[in-house]
Amino acid sequence: AGFELTQTHLPFVIDRLATYYSGLDGHQEQKTQFFDVDARIGDIDERLMTWLDRLSPFGAGFPVPLFRIVGARINDIVKLRGGHLRFRLEDIQTKTKIDGVLFSPSPRIVENLPQKGAVTDFIAELQWNYFGGNKGVQILVRDIF
Repeated sequence: AGFELTQTHLPFVIDRLATYYSGLDGHQEQKTQFFDVDARIGDIDERLMTWLDRLSPFGAGFPVPLFRIVGARINDIVKLRGGHLRFRLEDIQTKTKIDGVLFSPSPRIVENLPQKGAVTDFIAELQWNYFGGNKGVQILVRDIF
Protein backbone atom coordinates (compact mmCIF):
# COMPACT_ATOMS: atom_id res chain seq x y z
CA ALA A 1 0.00 0.00 0.00
CA GLY A 2 1.14 3.52 -0.64
CA PHE A 3 0.66 6.41 -2.98
CA GLU A 4 2.38 8.04 -5.92
CA LEU A 5 3.21 11.73 -6.07
CA THR A 6 4.19 13.54 -9.25
CA GLN A 7 6.83 16.24 -9.18
CA THR A 8 4.29 18.90 -10.23
CA HIS A 9 2.21 18.33 -7.08
CA LEU A 10 5.15 18.27 -4.66
CA PRO A 11 5.13 22.01 -3.74
CA PHE A 12 1.40 21.84 -2.97
CA VAL A 13 1.82 18.78 -0.75
CA ILE A 14 4.78 20.33 1.11
CA ASP A 15 2.79 23.53 1.68
CA ARG A 16 -0.24 21.60 3.01
CA LEU A 17 1.91 19.47 5.33
CA ALA A 18 3.70 22.56 6.65
CA THR A 19 0.36 24.27 7.31
CA TYR A 20 -0.98 21.22 9.14
CA TYR A 21 2.08 20.68 11.34
CA SER A 22 2.57 24.37 12.14
CA GLY A 23 -0.95 24.39 13.60
CA LEU A 24 -0.13 21.68 16.13
CA ASP A 25 2.05 23.96 18.32
CA GLY A 26 3.96 20.90 19.54
CA HIS A 27 0.83 19.33 21.00
CA GLN A 28 -0.13 15.83 20.03
CA GLU A 29 -3.68 14.68 19.87
CA GLN A 30 -4.79 12.66 22.86
CA LYS A 31 -4.68 8.94 22.29
CA THR A 32 -7.91 6.99 22.62
CA GLN A 33 -7.66 4.02 24.96
CA PHE A 34 -9.75 0.91 24.39
CA PHE A 35 -10.34 -1.57 27.19
CA ASP A 36 -13.00 -3.99 28.35
CA VAL A 37 -13.35 -3.34 32.08
CA ASP A 38 -12.10 -1.14 34.92
CA ALA A 39 -10.41 -2.92 37.80
CA ARG A 40 -8.35 -2.14 40.83
CA ILE A 41 -5.35 -4.18 41.88
CA GLY A 42 -7.39 -5.37 44.87
CA ASP A 43 -9.86 -6.98 42.43
CA ILE A 44 -7.18 -9.11 40.78
CA ASP A 45 -6.59 -12.46 42.42
CA GLU A 46 -6.33 -16.18 41.71
CA ARG A 47 -10.13 -16.59 41.69
CA LEU A 48 -10.47 -14.00 38.92
CA MET A 49 -7.66 -15.67 36.95
CA THR A 50 -9.31 -19.08 37.33
CA TRP A 51 -12.58 -17.59 36.06
CA LEU A 52 -10.75 -16.06 33.06
CA ASP A 53 -9.10 -19.44 32.38
CA ARG A 54 -12.55 -20.99 32.11
CA LEU A 55 -13.50 -18.43 29.43
CA SER A 56 -10.51 -19.31 27.26
CA PRO A 57 -9.34 -20.01 24.65
CA PHE A 58 -9.12 -16.46 23.41
CA GLY A 59 -8.30 -15.62 19.80
CA ALA A 60 -9.70 -14.09 16.65
CA GLY A 61 -13.21 -12.84 17.32
CA PHE A 62 -12.79 -13.42 21.07
CA PRO A 63 -9.74 -11.42 22.20
CA VAL A 64 -8.12 -11.53 25.62
CA PRO A 65 -9.92 -8.98 27.82
CA LEU A 66 -8.07 -5.73 28.46
CA PHE A 67 -8.34 -4.19 31.91
CA ARG A 68 -7.86 -0.57 32.84
CA ILE A 69 -6.08 -0.85 36.17
CA VAL A 70 -6.96 2.34 38.06
CA GLY A 71 -5.30 3.94 41.06
CA ALA A 72 -2.02 2.03 40.94
CA ARG A 73 1.00 3.40 42.81
CA ILE A 74 4.34 2.48 41.29
CA ASN A 75 6.47 1.19 44.16
CA ASP A 76 9.34 0.04 41.97
CA ILE A 77 10.43 0.00 38.33
CA VAL A 78 13.22 -2.30 37.18
CA LYS A 79 14.68 -2.09 33.69
CA LEU A 80 15.33 -5.59 32.37
CA ARG A 81 17.58 -6.79 29.57
CA GLY A 82 16.20 -5.98 26.17
CA GLY A 83 14.60 -2.75 27.39
CA HIS A 84 11.69 -4.50 29.09
CA LEU A 85 10.27 -3.14 32.36
CA ARG A 86 9.09 -4.83 35.55
CA PHE A 87 6.79 -2.94 37.90
CA ARG A 88 5.83 -3.47 41.53
CA LEU A 89 2.39 -1.87 41.91
CA GLU A 90 0.14 -1.15 44.86
CA ASP A 91 -3.57 -0.34 45.04
CA ILE A 92 -3.79 3.05 46.75
CA GLN A 93 -7.02 2.05 48.54
CA THR A 94 -6.50 -1.56 49.62
CA LYS A 95 -2.65 -1.61 49.68
CA THR A 96 -2.81 -4.87 47.66
CA LYS A 97 0.35 -5.41 45.61
CA ILE A 98 0.95 -7.01 42.22
CA ASP A 99 3.80 -7.32 39.75
CA GLY A 100 3.54 -6.14 36.18
CA VAL A 101 5.75 -6.53 33.14
CA LEU A 102 5.96 -4.46 29.96
CA PHE A 103 7.79 -5.95 27.01
CA SER A 104 9.36 -3.64 24.40
CA PRO A 105 7.87 -0.34 25.58
CA SER A 106 7.19 2.24 22.88
CA PRO A 107 9.32 5.39 22.74
CA ARG A 108 6.28 7.38 23.96
CA ILE A 109 6.06 5.24 27.09
CA VAL A 110 9.81 5.41 27.74
CA GLU A 111 9.84 9.22 27.34
CA ASN A 112 6.84 9.68 29.67
CA LEU A 113 7.56 6.88 32.16
CA PRO A 114 6.13 7.78 35.58
CA GLN A 115 8.54 7.85 38.51
CA LYS A 116 8.45 5.65 41.60
CA GLY A 117 5.66 6.78 43.88
CA ALA A 118 3.48 8.06 41.05
CA VAL A 119 -0.18 7.00 40.94
CA THR A 120 -1.35 6.17 37.44
CA ASP A 121 -3.57 3.92 35.35
CA PHE A 122 -2.50 0.98 33.19
CA ILE A 123 -4.06 -0.91 30.30
CA ALA A 124 -3.16 -4.57 30.84
CA GLU A 125 -3.94 -8.21 30.36
CA LEU A 126 -4.02 -10.51 33.37
CA GLN A 127 -1.82 -13.57 33.26
CA TRP A 128 -0.28 -16.30 35.32
CA ASN A 129 3.39 -15.95 36.17
CA TYR A 130 5.29 -19.20 36.68
CA PHE A 131 8.64 -18.53 38.30
CA GLY A 132 10.84 -20.44 40.70
CA GLY A 133 8.27 -23.20 41.11
CA ASN A 134 5.59 -20.71 42.13
CA LYS A 135 2.43 -19.66 40.32
CA GLY A 136 1.06 -16.16 40.80
CA VAL A 137 -0.95 -13.49 39.06
CA GLN A 138 0.72 -10.62 37.25
CA ILE A 139 -0.35 -7.98 34.77
CA LEU A 140 1.02 -7.75 31.24
CA VAL A 141 1.12 -3.99 30.70
CA ARG A 142 0.01 -2.74 27.28
CA ASP A 143 -0.04 1.00 28.02
CA ILE A 144 0.47 3.54 30.80
CA PHE A 145 -1.38 6.83 31.09
